[in-house]
Amino acid sequence: MPEKVSSGARLVVGLISGTSMDGIDAALVRISGHVTRPRVHLVAFETFAYSAPVRQTILRIASDESATAGEISQLNFLLGELFAEAALRVCHKGSVSPARLAAIGSHGQTLYHQGAPKQGSADLPFQVRGSSTGDVGKAADLRSRSALLLERPCTMQIAEPSVIAERTGAPVVADFRPADMAAGGQGAPLVPMVDYLLLRDARKGTVALNIGGIANITVIPAGTKPEQVFGFDTGPGNMIIDGLVRYFTSGQETYDAGGRWAARGRVIESLLTDIRSLPFFAQQPPKSAGREQFGRQFIQQFFLGHQGDAASPWKRPLTPTTSKAWGPLPAPAGENADGGPPSPQGRGLEIKWGGRAQPEDLLRTATELTARTIADALERFVLGKIAMHRLIISGGGVHNRLLVARLGELLPNLRVHRSNEFGLDVDAKEAIAFAVLADRTMHGLPGNLPSVTGARRPVVLGKISRGRQETRK
Repeated sequence: MPEKVSSGARLVVGLISGTSMDGIDAALVRISGHVTRPRVHLVAFETFAYSAPVRQTILRIASDESATAGEISQLNFLLGELFAEAALRVCHKGSVSPARLAAIGSHGQTLYHQGAPKQGSADLPFQVRGSSTGDVGKAADLRSRSALLLERPCTMQIAEPSVIAERTGAPVVADFRPADMAAGGQGAPLVPMVDYLLLRDARKGTVALNIGGIANITVIPAGTKPEQVFGFDTGPGNMIIDGLVRYFTSGQETYDAGGRWAARGRVIESLLTDIRSLPFFAQQPPKSAGREQFGRQFIQQFFLGHQGDAASPWKRPLTPTTSKAWGPLPAPAGENADGGPPSPQGRGLEIKWGGRAQPEDLLRTATELTARTIADALERFVLGKIAMHRLIISGGGVHNRLLVARLGELLPNLRVHRSNEFGLDVDAKEAIAFAVLADRTMHGLPGNLPSVTGARRPVVLGKISRGRQETRK
């Protein structure tokens, strides 16, 4: 049973692997104060990268390639072991015995998320098309097999919590999304509750923006009540940028460090216009997105595939080629040329691209897509309707200087802050959030905001796996 509401300090670990699917973020947090107005102190944080085989397996299954029930079950238990190890290691880093933990909050690894019913492929942000008879048949078969299942919202996060509880001895709160979905919500985003608890201000309207694989915002009017907070996914964050980098470097690089590669390119405005006209971006909140909408299939169709005018350089079929004619990327203004991570070109990696648009043009366009769809969402649904004074950003996208600079240019009336300024490490914020949500669950308090997810009512999130500490009591 949930504990009585506590105002004493408690230690909680938050665990999450996001839509980038590159590793586990683990945050050891000391939470003090009343659960309705918590104070959070980050004791230790670390990211534990997945090995290449593990990441490839997750990506394969999450990309809707065929997998058996046995494979998914085995991956669930394997990730349970990896998440448990991450929890133990972050405790060691913080010089805290796992026996002292009040709880572990594990978001797990999302394999699939469909927040709202779909009525077939017409509701996808792109069309399933085939360029050959076999492809057309495959697309028709996909529609047929999915027709019944697409009618139901559903979600799947894995990393077996019973394994985490057994290995650490601590109670584990996991599987956060389904309770909200059972109450009619989209199951995401869930971080807005934590944004409200930690970032609300009596006088300043705040937009909290997290740029992970997907970008999402929480809108917190000045002096607001929880029911007045709203938020939603704006579209791709780093997902398309990272996917293109992996493609062009054959997986040897996974992100565009500082946005330096994209900074060399030009925006392909016609491609950007095509994508921004997709129905998802104009759709009224609540709405959520993931790899299902903006993952590999999206990248292939819009950036690497072929459709429409054959003369369009970004829509021509790719013929893998190699080139070592790329010079090193220029350093951002004010930085020495060797001041950042080495560029893939500087290391002589092979670049794949057979179209007329250059890789840096596609990366610049993908970066601009993230910036403009965030700005579009704020202009369309927030600014001019509610007084906002500041934009607080977090997530991996904060390290992309080009992206952050473009946000400042597109949103000149909002003062841009990094979440570090408010005691929330930009990389640890989502792991911290699931520690806070787990703390609320252990106290029997709701963790969703119906104004964000569309649920009929506030609900207590997650399922609790009891640890060895509790079973001995």
